Amino acid sequence: MSAKDLTVKSKDIDRSKYSEDKLAKMKERFPDVDNDTLARYLIARNNKMKNAIPLLQGAEAWRSVWRPILKEDCINEIMKGKIYVRGVDKEGRPLLIIRARFHDPKNRTIDEMAKMVMWWTEQVISRLPDDKSKYTILLDRSDAGISNQDLEFMRCFSQLFQRLYPERLNRAIVYPSSVVFWTVWNIAKLFLDPVTRNKVCPCMYFYGVQEWIADEHIPANMGGKSTYEFNHEEYSDPYPAEVLAKAKAEREQGRMPQGSMFTEQDAQQSSIPESGDNDDDDDA
Repeated sequence: MSAKDLTVKSKDIDRSKYSEDKLAKMKERFPDVDNDTLARYLIARNNKMKNAIPLLQGAEAWRSVWRPILKEDCINEIMKGKIYVRGVDKEGRPLLIIRARFHDPKNRTIDEMAKMVMWWTEQVISRLPDDKSKYTILLDRSDAGISNQDLEFMRCFSQLFQRLYPERLNRAIVYPSSVVFWTVWNIAKLFLDPVTRNKVCPCMYFYGVQEWIADEHIPANMGGKSTYEFNHEEYSDPYPAEVLAKAKAEREQGRMPQGSMFTEQDAQQSSIPESGDNDDDDDA
């Protein structure tokens, strides 16, 4: 396999964190998966094929059953306006804005909530520039309190999300990071792998947000200048036409995935192990 065949497009992908020989072996195992994705899975598991391969296999198996998640599958959650995609950070990465105050853990089902988060994740990924593979989260905690926290959802969802979208998050900016946030965060961070955990940037002061995002893209209620009002009708399913056509045809034929999206392991997960060890042995 030539070096050209192993080209990775995204500038967000750190070439020093994976080796080309292992990328070539991954390509032999997964010929239909693009190089950027293979590199992301290797990086997520410290360039260890024996860990990256089952991670990607699990993700591919899940997607073969559940993808694509359509807007109609989670429209009730989408219409609540908890999440939307708008603006960019100072490096040109699209912003996924989460408004914690609109979330009520007593008025949601975990599966539909998970579908909604994944639908928006696909939305923000579809807006990435050609040279980037990571997006930025702006978590707006204005007027949010302990009643808006949902540790049950995070516990169930975190492992599945990290399996499906490794190395997609650039950083998550949290503002304002009050005492309530820190109380919940000390528990919630146990559900995240160390790399993801370190991408969370709590900001006690507004200038912390401004370090990463220009005022014009920060919602006005947070202190910025964006007056955008969420309208779900502005957002359509972020998939290629052929994927949408196939999905809609299957739904018309009554061929819908049944049961929960979560495995028993997802539901019981209480903490995420380190991404990999430092041993050089890799028998995959």
